[in-house]
Amino acid sequence: MRPRVLALGALLALAAPTAAAAAEVDATGEERIRDPEPRKRHWIRAAEEVFVINGPIGTVWYWSNANFNQADWDLRWDWPSWRRKIVTFDALRFDSNDFGTNAFNHSLSGAAYYWTARSNGLSIAQSFLMANIGSITWEYVVEYKEYPSLNDVIFTPIVGIPFGEGLYQLGELFDRGSNAIPVRILAEVFGFPRKLHDRIDGSEAGRAPDTDALGLPRDTYHRFVLSSGIARASQAGRPDSSRAELGLDTEVVTLPHYGGPGHAGGFVTDRGFTRFSIDIALGDKRVERIGVSARASLFGYYHQAVRDRHGASVFVGAATEFEYAERWVGEVLDRLAIVRVASAAADTTLHAGPVRIRANLDVSPDFAMITSLAWPAWLATDKPASKSVLHMKGYYYAVGLSVLPTVTFTTADLEAGFAAKWEVFTSIDGVDRFQENIVNDARLTDHRLEWRAFFGVHAVGPLHLSASVTERHRASAVSGFTSTSVERTLAATARLVL
Repeated sequence: MRPRVLALGALLALAAPTAAAAAEVDATGEERIRDPEPRKRHWIRAAEEVFVINGPIGTVWYWSNANFNQADWDLRWDWPSWRRKIVTFDALRFDSNDFGTNAFNHSLSGAAYYWTARSNGLSIAQSFLMANIGSITWEYVVEYKEYPSLNDVIFTPIVGIPFGEGLYQLGELFDRGSNAIPVRILAEVFGFPRKLHDRIDGSEAGRAPDTDALGLPRDTYHRFVLSSGIARASQAGRPDSSRAELGLDTEVVTLPHYGGPGHAGGFVTDRGFTRFSIDIALGDKRVERIGVSARASLFGYYHQAVRDRHGASVFVGAATEFEYAERWVGEVLDRLAIVRVASAAADTTLHAGPVRIRANLDVSPDFAMITSLAWPAWLATDKPASKSVLHMKGYYYAVGLSVLPTVTFTTADLEAGFAAKWEVFTSIDGVDRFQENIVNDARLTDHRLEWRAFFGVHAVGPLHLSASVTERHRASAVSGFTSTSVERTLAATARLVL
């Protein structure tokens, strides 16, 4: 991704539809999505707050840790350096920072840029533009002594959307809830920038006319799942192991009537689906697995026609997602950080009396950082120097393709489902931090296939009990050296569905 491409994207973002969608009833009785009066946008304040994130906060941190950062100081504030950065782009490289720094620190920065802009009334596209401005300013100005990091320019603003939009929609949900103390506290936490701006502007969010037992708006679909369970895992060539599993899953859908009765249809922007999930598996002596994902829809066409618990809703559009996954494969820590850049996304729900069937499909081009399971075997053969990030940190940068189907079947008493992930990745060559020193720029490929099937019952109140089977297949290859892994997990889980 070159800065000139970002500039073009910025112009397209400004030209995109920006107002949140509402609904109006046509002559047939169906609600058509329309754009209401937009919320007042504070462009200058958003820019000032992004400056504060990069300036007084970021710059102070950067220069107070000069001893740590100076290892990457290869450039100066002079024309030869700037020419390499903005004319020839020769200085635009993948960096060799720690995996955690690139996967999480820059993701949090992107979320901060985006969340700040969105809370100033900017649209999804405009907030993404501000996140790009914040990211490029950091890479080119604050870190002017370093090669601009190509992976950070990609990761930071894109990952900011699913995390930042998820935080924003949770804040909006809680802010429109009841006056119950827990709801007000959550509104302050998740809606912090917006609440601060409301106090400055002397405004206040409107409350929902009807709330549920949790004090949350009934007119916005929301689902919160807390889970805890025990599992038995088996990996080829290793003894079985027992694990404790913990999870959290949240989903907020701001489409009209979604999840209930009603008719609506039309093109939507700045509203849709947001989801955040985390799962952890604890073994006897270590954390065996961690998974974190955040997803947000961007725009699309939505149609719903549900009456007397019969009908369907359909959403077809675009979404973006970030996934971080790490788990132990034998004694190797397998890690993936994946940005699903712009998924072609479909979400269909069928209602037939007490039966509800929901099917999802995302197909996406990806940018990723991946640990190669085959790399240690290749390295042991005394091969000449390859990608610096592989030698120094054990991972590489890749492009790929993801296909993610999901189906769930729900009744008043039962729930069953199936979800899968199929992904293929190949390394990006030729833009290494130390490309001039590479003798053998080895091509790496990775595949991942995961699937999970579960069946559960609604026990009492919000308590659900379920059993599941999960399989995880991994295959890595480096110039003819291959490594594969297969893991199967059987689990029994108790879930609180709120």
